[in-house]
Amino acid sequence: MGLIIFGTIWFWTLLSVVAILIIWFLEDAINYEKTYRDTGGGTKVTMTILAFLTLYFFFGSKEQFVQALYYIKDNPGTIILSIASYVVIGVIWSIVRWYFYLQGFKIHYIRKNGPTKNGISFRGIPKGADNKNRILTWMSYWPFSMFWTIINEPFRKVFRYIYSKIEGIYDKMAKSVFSDSISNEEE
Repeated sequence: MGLIIFGTIWFWTLLSVVAILIIWFLEDAINYEKTYRDTGGGTKVTMTILAFLTLYFFFGSKEQFVQALYYIKDNPGTIILSIASYVVIGVIWSIVRWYFYLQGFKIHYIRKNGPTKNGISFRGIPKGADNKNRILTWMSYWPFSMFWTIINEPFRKVFRYIYSKIEGIYDKMAKSVFSDSISNEEE
């Protein structure tokens, strides 16, 4: 009998830590500052999942691994249909996630560079070829990516909107606090 058995507090704790790490790695791969260093986060996510499975195998239940292998052997049609469904959903999700990524990139670009009269040059926009690892990671690990996007995106939009409405208050407060320290040349 192992320490990490399905249903125990140790199992759920380990699974929670793994899920948080996966979401963190996926979210880190979206960092717009790293646009041309596309790691996608897939390697870290894969290593995290392999570490979880290894821990579960050695400190959990080897019998459940054997049962899973027997299930795969006894139900090849179900497994093939499940894999095909997973791939199709992953491809569809990657297209949706790419759209969200482009929207976020556009906001980040305008915030960093300011609005331009001529717009962004075609060379400046993200391209699928330059983001292959990121897109493949969204396809491969779509359940985690989808879960976090659905949870995170609405909150970001709400707080960005609120911030845009009260941003001037923060600037006025800073100016007031430092009014005696600011030279006339800097205003």
